[in-house]
Amino acid sequence: MTAEESADKAASETAVIRGLFMEKLDVDEEVADILAQEGFSTLEEIAYVPITEMLEIEAFDEDTVNELRNRARDALVTEAIASEEGLEGMEDALINLEGMDRVTAGKLGLAGVKTLDAFSGLAYDEFGAILALSADRARQLIEHEFSDVTDDEMKLIDAKYDDRAKALQAHVWSLAESK
Repeated sequence: MTAEESADKAASETAVIRGLFMEKLDVDEEVADILAQEGFSTLEEIAYVPITEMLEIEAFDEDTVNELRNRARDALVTEAIASEEGLEGMEDALINLEGMDRVTAGKLGLAGVKTLDAFSGLAYDEFGAILALSADRARQLIEHEFSDVTDDEMKLIDAKYDDRAKALQAHVWSLAESK
């Protein structure tokens, strides 16, 4: 990997993290960038890292740190509730698919994917959109064949379509082929 490719990859990863924090924590780009620059990359880290670690960030006072931690916890609870709602009416075979976790299954369910057949019919970008974006936006992109997808959304989709997602989708595709 060249230095330019490495820089592009780092910029892309930072954009993904910034987008996550801006959406889920309802913060502006500056706050999201500070969190990313300080090494935070997930809501779980913000919600549960020792408070002393976050208080070391010069740009944040104690009230800001507490508010960020509360927002992160609220976002995680909201995601968990939505994920459980997505499991309603889902085929057991999909929920129990090797490599499937409840969060991923819930996201699939919220996007209307409730069976192994439906999951095996997804293209990689469709599955990536379901993992990366809100259920409504993912459904909209899929219905419109990604005609209005933004560059930032594609970066999020590509970032979420990681090795675990690829393995899970490859597994369901192989099951579909063996039928």
